[in-house]
Amino acid sequence: MILLADVGRSKTHWSVNDTEGRVIRSSRWEGRQAVLSEPYKWLKETGSASFDGMVLGLAGLTALSSAEKTVLETCLKTWIRPEGHLVLCTDADLISACLLPESLAVSLGSGSVLIQSGREGSTRITGGWGPKFGDELGAGWWWIQLVRHVMLVAEGRKPTDAVSVWMEKQIGSGGRELLAVALQTSDEKAMQMAGEFLTESPDPAWISSTFSSGWQSLMTGIRWNQYRHVYFQGGLTGIPVIHQLILDHFLQSGVEHAPTRIDNLLKGAWFLWQHRSVC
Repeated sequence: MILLADVGRSKTHWSVNDTEGRVIRSSRWEGRQAVLSEPYKWLKETGSASFDGMVLGLAGLTALSSAEKTVLETCLKTWIRPEGHLVLCTDADLISACLLPESLAVSLGSGSVLIQSGREGSTRITGGWGPKFGDELGAGWWWIQLVRHVMLVAEGRKPTDAVSVWMEKQIGSGGRELLAVALQTSDEKAMQMAGEFLTESPDPAWISSTFSSGWQSLMTGIRWNQYRHVYFQGGLTGIPVIHQLILDHFLQSGVEHAPTRIDNLLKGAWFLWQHRSVC
């Protein structure tokens, strides 16, 4: 049996799989302490001594207390058989394992990351905003920078007021505070971060016709890049309204494949387990 665990700062999900990848037991979106206790309880209930191996996602472990870390270390020593394997990974590792060519993946949470996979399968990764901006809004940093980049290219001005109003409408009063932090970053760095995911300079007419619709313009921007697969994972479920707006747009926009909410635990983690010799 293999234990797959994705540990977030506030949310954790885990699964026990057999050696063929079939799920035997799983639990989702519990507190991070669950990964320290629930699988062990399940082991005792089944009369098993230990797991054959474990894939542990470390995105939220920096938030664990010293006592929890001690418990976790103890569990790892006793959960896995002496001849077993332990694979440690991050959100970027998990979500990268799920990507196909011509796809875009966004993972929100304490390990927020955004990954683009090109037509040839090459990947670009940026992220790590979770600890800086908070669990649910970590990857929102990229969206802000994309809007700033697009408007700077199209109009040559800083979009302070327009983006502030947009953020307030879409995310709430916290958007203005988040924007203020974003604007402290140099324009050069912001444009570099967002520009990596644009294939060419946007058409100003396209900007003016779509920006007023907020998230719609961002989604149009992704569609404009012709991604065939779009994946969302993690803390995005904590913003259900925005999540639905994104999914609705893609379902109506003619993307070849409907967007998928990645279950990193069952896909990425299992892939990493199968390829553990190169991890």
